[in-house]
Amino acid sequence: MRNLLVISAVGMMAVAASASTIDYNTSGSTLSCGTAVGGCVQDSATSISLGGITFTYNPAIVTSGVFPPSITSLGTLVSSGTGTDVLFSGAVLTIKIDDTTLGMSGDLPTGLFSGNISTASSSLFVTFAPDNATTIYGTLPSVVLTSGLTTDTFQVYNVTEGVEDPSDPEASPGSTSLQGDVVQNVAPEPATLAMLGAGLLALGTIRRKRKA
Repeated sequence: MRNLLVISAVGMMAVAASASTIDYNTSGSTLSCGTAVGGCVQDSATSISLGGITFTYNPAIVTSGVFPPSITSLGTLVSSGTGTDVLFSGAVLTIKIDDTTLGMSGDLPTGLFSGNISTASSSLFVTFAPDNATTIYGTLPSVVLTSGLTTDTFQVYNVTEGVEDPSDPEASPGSTSLQGDVVQNVAPEPATLAMLGAGLLALGTIRRKRKA
């Protein structure tokens, strides 16, 4: 019985993947006019203006660590100014994930703007595509970052997000939170796999002895 308990413990050690907290930021992201109608002005790498309305992307900066799997922030879109039925279709948001824990970075699939926005109303959406990776949260637009035995997958959780207008009193104001998720996988080390193999071999030997 003792041998079986030892072997079981070894197996559990090999199978269990120890996830760790993740620090990351989206400071390298960009918000661009893309193919939006003429008159769109690129104010900065993360800010555009058109028809009196300005959009600014504020990055997420997580330094206290998020424990995967978790729903997490991908930053915030903030609308400001005044205008009527301003067509932002064609503007593009590219969110860059800088996984400082792994020392790796990469871009999520781009978010494309479609629709109109006014000072006090909005039919504007940002939609991320394509759906390119699957985790426990589903098949979603993702960036997969790997270093050594550890793989962190960041996904856009709300693929289509309604964009708040500048005067929305419940949006801080005009603030649209972009939600994502993060999942981590840690592959077993070769030495741990060897321990698992030895444990299984010992278990087979015990069974053969019992039959004999």
